[in-house]
Amino acid sequence: MVERVLVVGPKDTISMVDDLAPKGFEVIKALHNSPEMKAALPGADYFVGFVQQYVTPQLFKDAPKLKLIQMLSAGYDRADLDAARKSKIPLCNNGGANSVAVSEHALLLMLAVSRRLITQHSNVTAGRWHGNSPPTVHQVRDKVLGIVSACASACCPRSCAIPISCRCTCRSTPRRRA
Repeated sequence: MVERVLVVGPKDTISMVDDLAPKGFEVIKALHNSPEMKAALPGADYFVGFVQQYVTPQLFKDAPKLKLIQMLSAGYDRADLDAARKSKIPLCNNGGANSVAVSEHALLLMLAVSRRLITQHSNVTAGRWHGNSPPTVHQVRDKVLGIVSACASACCPRSCAIPISCRCTCRSTPRRRA
């Protein structure tokens, strides 16, 4: 008997499944709340996707064969954890999978603030650009970056071409990356 994996998500997520799916499984792709999703639930052995909003007592009634729920996100605050515990079906999140993207985005925002990107953009589009006279900006090179976070993935950019010293405090555990 072939085990069925129901992958639920937006189009861009389910379009990647064919390249990543393991051999020997029947993979069913469905958009959020689609008729295909609802039809596939009774036969699904595994449920994969951005599924927090679906982890309710109703899910376990609609999908009695479930063996595992794999969320493609780190957060599970919208999942009904009591229902999952009661069902004895493991609910797995994907914490840390996007830590590099989070770090890169944090760097992007820091550089945008340092370079006054929004102000500069507004000046250029409003016709207030005055040639090459340098605006007042600050360089981040050789500066110290301090991050206080409850999330380990947010602490210190993973790989950075900018020489910067980083002081992090994550989950009450001080860390340092130079």
